Amino acid sequence: MDIGRNNTGSGLTGGEAKKFFQRSDEVCDLLLKGNKYLETFKSVLRRLNIILNLISSNFLINVSRFRMMCRVVTDTIVTDLKWMRITPSLHKVLCHSWEFIEKNGSRGFKYLERGSP
Repeated sequence: MDIGRNNTGSGLTGGEAKKFFQRSDEVCDLLLKGNKYLETFKSVLRRLNIILNLISSNFLINVSRFRMMCRVVTDTIVTDLKWMRITPSLHKVLCHSWEFIEKNGSRGFKYLERGSP
């Protein structure tokens, strides 16, 4: 997993990504208005926002619940949003971040950067 310099996060967890996720419902409404996938896509983005926030936190994380949320997002993309592509970076987040969190004492990566809560 990529961790940015100076606590800025990676391309998935940095400032620009956070700005996007804060307004993702508005973006979806503008881009997908009337599309049958609108609500499913919004749901995926909301869950992905939660996942990325947890990854970039120093919170103690319930790894089994976190892993299940990642699995739900993956399954939704594969079954309901077949037009979406899971990039290598997204694959790392959805399929492997739980392993890093587990190895990090069930904490997000900010804990790893600081070495303490």
